[in-house]
Amino acid sequence: WEGGLAAVLCLFSYGLRGQRWRLWVTNCGHPTSWRYGLRVYLAGYSLTPTPGNLGEAARGLLVRPTPLPTSTSVAVFAAERLQDLLGLMLLAVPAVAWAPFEGAVPLALVLSLLTLVAIGLSAQPWAWQWALRWIPLKVQHLLGLEQAQQCMQTRCALSWTLTLLAWSAQGLAVWLMCHHHGLSIGVLQASSWYALSMRSEEHT
Repeated sequence: WEGGLAAVLCLFSYGLRGQRWRLWVTNCGHPTSWRYGLRVYLAGYSLTPTPGNLGEAARGLLVRPTPLPTSTSVAVFAAERLQDLLGLMLLAVPAVAWAPFEGAVPLALVLSLLTLVAIGLSAQPWAWQWALRWIPLKVQHLLGLEQAQQCMQTRCALSWTLTLLAWSAQGLAVWLMCHHHGLSIGVLQASSWYALSMRSEEHT
């Protein structure tokens, strides 16, 4: 039963992230129904084997009958990666309570504060303007960072709720699989170490 429930939680996570993707695509002027948007989002995972998962940036090209412009598809992908990174950083903070970081409570507090500040700043236009000034214009246009900014400022509370719930669900799935294999590990420990490992992947 642990494996079955873990599978359901993973599907739930994909569903939440799919709705976040649809929310941002709609904000970019390409509204889709939640069912169709989810279908396109899930179909985009066929592009995951590309180096660095960059093929997923082309997910918007799968929309029919009118595909998203390439720049818009890339911008939504950039917003996804950035919000996932910040969300995973926050969920990974409790990992410092266990070895090899055991006892680093002050570090956990600092990391939590910095991550929360970063999440708050991600919704502020002036913070984006300050960050973008350090990035060459060609890179900004290539990654669609201006549109990515608009995505992350669209219904911030909802998008962040979807992000944190989605990754928490997968962390809970990891704990269930650990429990199934007889590993003595708590929910918080399993989910935070999962978030830490995924954060490293997102950063890479």
